[in-house]
Amino acid sequence: MRTAALEYASWLDRAGGTRPKLIRLDASGVKSAESRLQRRDLLAGWLGESVASRPGVRSTYGLVNLAVTQDDSSLLREVLASPGGAYIEALELEGERPMLATWLEELATSQHRWLGMLTVRRVGTSGDDTAVRVSPATIDAIINGTPELRLLVVDGTSVLREFEHPTLSYLDVRGPEAAAGLAGPGPAFHCVQILKLILRGSSCVDLLPTERFPALRELDLSSNEPTRGAPTCGVDVIGMLETVGVRHQLEKLSLPSIRTRAAAEHLELMISGMPTLRSVQIARTYGNRI
Repeated sequence: MRTAALEYASWLDRAGGTRPKLIRLDASGVKSAESRLQRRDLLAGWLGESVASRPGVRSTYGLVNLAVTQDDSSLLREVLASPGGAYIEALELEGERPMLATWLEELATSQHRWLGMLTVRRVGTSGDDTAVRVSPATIDAIINGTPELRLLVVDGTSVLREFEHPTLSYLDVRGPEAAAGLAGPGPAFHCVQILKLILRGSSCVDLLPTERFPALRELDLSSNEPTRGAPTCGVDVIGMLETVGVRHQLEKLSLPSIRTRAAAEHLELMISGMPTLRSVQIARTYGNRI
């Protein structure tokens, strides 16, 4: 990484500016108080002081990692207007539905060829999801403008159902509302190989039909653990596997703790009907109960 960064910085030197200096400084290591001060000044010179000083902005090797919340709702717009707007590597959007829609519309206005990770997380209760919809044109613009997107995290919003991105290899889906975008007919995720799914107390039917997830090989359900004070998380994870469309093509499966002998026997039966499965990981074990 260090060698590649230095070579990239040397190539960028022809265009001048502060970004190659930042890349070279990061590759050399920011260790002393003097180098940290130099880095702060270079970052302010590149992004502008008003952007570089914001808590949601981080930069490494000339790329920007951005965390946008409603406490600083104008941050995305200001970063996009800065020289760093073309170099966003990871973007996290966290807010209520109307704000998420606004940010996605802002994201759709330009190309983001460095963006590899996008998180869309809904918080609060701002009304029915149908009241604040992201237009198909906006979703298409984001898809076309993020040719290197590999990881999408969707938490608490149904935006996933319209997000047919051709390069995604990893999906992280949280909450029943987001999981509903994985059920039944819909867009195909041709390149998704790994899916982490957290249902939070409510299961879905007709999950992960094969025609929508033809490349899926790893399914991680390990975070669907019972919560403190509750006997179950509200989801029979092993029973749910019986209705998962891709179960016959899975090669790796991660599960929450198996707490009873009956659950262990049920799991053994399920595994026997999954011919391509090569690995099963149990998050926690309770050997004295089984």
